[in-house]
Formats: sequence, C-alpha cells, structure tokens
Amino acid sequence: MGAAAEIKAALLQEGSPLTLDEISFWAECTPKLDMKTVQSTLSHTQIVQCIRGWQTEKERVKETVENINRIVKWKISSKCKENTHLPNSDVDFLTASWGSVIYGADEHNHLVFVEGIKTIKATDILGHFKDDELLMNTRGVIMEALEIKKGNYVEGEEVNKTYKHIYIFDLAGLEMSHFSAAVRRIVKNVIVEIGNIYAESLYKMFIVNSPFVFRGVWSIISPWLHPVTRNKIKILGGGSSLVKELVKNEIPIESIPKNLGGGHEGRNIIEDIRGWRSERERENETI
Repeated sequence: MGAAAEIKAALLQEGSPLTLDEISFWAECTPKLDMKTVQSTLSHTQIVQCIRGWQTEKERVKETVENINRIVKWKISSKCKENTHLPNSDVDFLTASWGSVIYGADEHNHLVFVEGIKTIKATDILGHFKDDELLMNTRGVIMEALEIKKGNYVEGEEVNKTYKHIYIFDLAGLEMSHFSAAVRRIVKNVIVEIGNIYAESLYKMFIVNSPFVFRGVWSIISPWLHPVTRNKIKILGGGSSLVKELVKNEIPIESIPKNLGGGHEGRNIIEDIRGWRSERERENETI
C-alpha cells in the first residue's frame, strides 16, 4: 500500500463506527475487563481508539486488555481529567516551562499541536518535579486538555471523526546540553511514556529544524517508540522547504506557526485550561 493509500485508509477508519470485525473483537475483550470502570473513565471515542490501538499485535486481545487496564488505572490515580478544570500549581509551572501550543488544523480538521526545544526549561522542570510520576501526571493534564479540544469526550455512541492530532516538535535551538541524561529522561516521560497512554491519538508527527547531530539522538529515542508510531514520524529540516513539506502534508499555511514560516499565532493550551477553571468556579458559585 502506497503512502497516499495508507493515509486514505487511516482517515476512513478514524471517521467510521466500529466494523463487524471490531465489534466481534471487542466482545472477546469485554469479559476480561471491569466494564463499569472502563466506561466511567473512557469516552466511547477513547474506547474505539483502544480497540484500534493494538490491531497490529499478534496477541491482540491480551495486549488490548492489558493496556486498557493500565490506562484506566493511571487515569484514575492521576486525576488528570479532573485537574483540567481545577487550580493546579504544577500544571501552571509545566505549561510555563514547556510551552504547548495549538495552531489551527489540517485539511481533515486534525488539530496541529506544537512544542519545541527552545521553550523547554529543562533545569527548572527537573528542579520542580522531583519524581517522574508527578511529572507524568502533570503532563497528563495537558494531554487531557488536548483530548477535550479534539472533542474526544463528547458523550454518546458516535465516534469523533477526527480523534487524532498532528504533533510538531521544533528542534530550533538544539544544543549539546539537551543531550544530557536528565533531558532524555524528561523527553522519555513527557512525550514517549505519556504517549503510550493515549492510544491511536497521533495522526502524524513532524520533527522540524532538525540538525544533522540529531540523528544520533534519534537512534536513542526511536527504540522507545512503537513501530506503528515510528512510521508516522517525519524528520525535516527548516526554511522554505519545511513549509512546502507541511503544506504537501495537507496542513494549510494559515495553520502553520508563524515562526516556521506560516500564518498562525497559536494559542497556549493553558489558556483553555484557565477558561475551564473559571467556568467551574462560576458553576460552584451558583450551587
């Protein structure tokens, strides 16, 4: 199957309800799960993502059940969804020290989510988050905010037609200090490990402004990723060729960040989180 055919197939599956084969597969999984807890923790769309998330595995039922149990357990213990609507100093700190910005959408309405090495204050993050669990739980709040923005928590039995997003990671400003074990630990926890919680959520990823030296780093990072995820990642340079490549991948120039040559100013996801906090406060005042 060629690249264009693969993209078309992925889009068709993403926007479709479960097939008869998927329904039959899910019927094999449900007796092995606490469905009351699963359905109270995950939306219908997120359950569909889990059904499709491990479809290439040899022991698909086993992998799916184990991963759903892991995801549900983590979401309950981390309280990441609840914390999108509650004051949380750790979330405020991480968003200020990391920089997570949404820039429009592609031609299929996948949100363009952008982060970059320049905005990551690694020393501050390591000083604030003394253990990896707190860092992952806090990152989870940002990912839950992205889930809400994508519409993946809409109630009902219909699947969100664009439950995936595009992720751009900008390497402009990459220095030798970013190759330290401490920084690799942050990347592994904040991007790789937390990504394993959000099954079937990545449409495409672009690592941009990539210098030649990054190839050595990629050889360390890439084994952490599932092969399906690795196949969705493109490593690109910068300049006008970058804009052309992103447009070629169906991202309109008005949805590309201005600092990458596009026309979008972007909106930090903390602004949405603050808005939800204010809504919750107003609701509580009326009770």
